Amino acid sequence: MFCGLKNERLYNGPNELESQLGKTQEKHEAVCKCHLDGSVRRLAFVSGFKVNQKFVPPPVAASNLAPCGQVTDPSLSACGSDPLDQGLYEVNRQGQLTVKLNGASPSTNYEVFFRPIDNSGDTDTGVAVPTNALGNATVANKKVFSSGTVAAGSFVLKEQSDETHDQFVAGFNIH
Repeated sequence: MFCGLKNERLYNGPNELESQLGKTQEKHEAVCKCHLDGSVRRLAFVSGFKVNQKFVPPPVAASNLAPCGQVTDPSLSACGSDPLDQGLYEVNRQGQLTVKLNGASPSTNYEVFFRPIDNSGDTDTGVAVPTNALGNATVANKKVFSSGTVAAGSFVLKEQSDETHDQFVAGFNIH
């Protein structure tokens, strides 16, 4: 039986191929296939990759967060004045919420509220977002919604000490 390989060189079976190339049998079988009837079928192109990370499904919902006082469309009232360089939230397929803040007020405790689209009243999610001395925070995978939930609305962050003023709302900034 013969096995063929690149440059049209023929090797007499897997053992000679192994010794000539120093490859494992598993690797050379990806390059050529020796059939029991003596025929050789070479693959024109061989490629592959090793997966060493678990698949992460995309978020079900995601949005940037904007400082409430900077929103111009629509003009909002009842806004706080805390700074924010960058913020975002994501909801994954398991109904878990992740919130990230950069450049918010240092050492401040925020609370996440869900604001339904019909404006029927904010719902406290029970998710606290405490910032560090630099005003940064990441709170990941906090269960907010149960399986089968279909929700319409957005998330709002308020200071725990002042839940009457929105600090950060879902939005975007066009420069």
